[in-house]
Amino acid sequence: MATSFFEQSFGRLLSSAFTEEQAQLLIAMFEAGFDMLAKTSDLSELKQSMRELAEAQRRADERLEQLAEAQRQTQESLKQLTESQRRADERLEQLAEAQRQTEESFKRLAEAQRRADERLEQLAEAQRQTEESFKRLAESQRRADERLEQLAEAQRRADERLDRLTERVEALTEAQQRTEQSLRELIEIQKQMLVDMQNIRFELGGLSRAASYALENEAYRNLPPLLERALGIKLDSRMIRTEIDDEEINVLAFGTRLEDGRAIAVVGEAKLQLDKRTAADKEFERTLQQIKRKVEVVQSKHPDKTVIPVLVTHFARPVYVQRAQEQGITVIQSFEW
Repeated sequence: MATSFFEQSFGRLLSSAFTEEQAQLLIAMFEAGFDMLAKTSDLSELKQSMRELAEAQRRADERLEQLAEAQRQTQESLKQLTESQRRADERLEQLAEAQRQTEESFKRLAEAQRRADERLEQLAEAQRQTEESFKRLAESQRRADERLEQLAEAQRRADERLDRLTERVEALTEAQQRTEQSLRELIEIQKQMLVDMQNIRFELGGLSRAASYALENEAYRNLPPLLERALGIKLDSRMIRTEIDDEEINVLAFGTRLEDGRAIAVVGEAKLQLDKRTAADKEFERTLQQIKRKVEVVQSKHPDKTVIPVLVTHFARPVYVQRAQEQGITVIQSFEW
């Protein structure tokens, strides 16, 4: 198909400003108008028409340029509208998310409101209990005030009694001073009595030791024949008082048993008497322990001899004689010799 003059001249320009269908329609209109002008016999009219057509073409070109600019602006506006629509969509998504968060916040606020209502109910109950407590405290305060008044009255009476007691204490203090003076005098007297008692005890101890020595000396003279007669022991040496390994031995002698000729060592202790009225059980037990220690000391020094323990006294109760014999100790009383 042949391309027309108008299509060659104006096709590209029209296509840039209009759609393809619009551009083809305008070209067809130009060609129809031109055909109508070409049939005119008058050349002057043709020229005039050409001039008009050129002017129309100029105006058309200006219009086309305006249309092209409008199209460009329209496309730019479309771009801006597209960008605005995109931002609007993003904003709508943000608003939707904000709406969702708002709904969540409303839910949380509703839950918080519910808890707040419960807390308010609890506070109201606590307030009621507090008011009850205040009432009880007020009643307690009233009773405390009454009690304080009673205590104040009691304090007043106590102060009166204290004044009276102060007077009595002052009198007692004076009496105490006199008592302390008397006590100091009694203490001095007591000290002097203690000194006198110590002197008496010392003198009595000396008398006791003298009596014990006298009993021991008497035993030294009378025991040898008694031992031979009563126990069958003949002494080969005289009896002595000595000390072995820091242990005082009051009665010590060596001899022979007549029955079998065995060597004998007699070890003894002298006590004035063994009487419950004058000697306690503890003292008697100490005496027995002393004799046992003396026997052990002599036995260690004379392992070849049989040690015979004896307890010499002026008088011994039968119970003490029996208890000594049960422990292997012979009790010899002075009346026996």
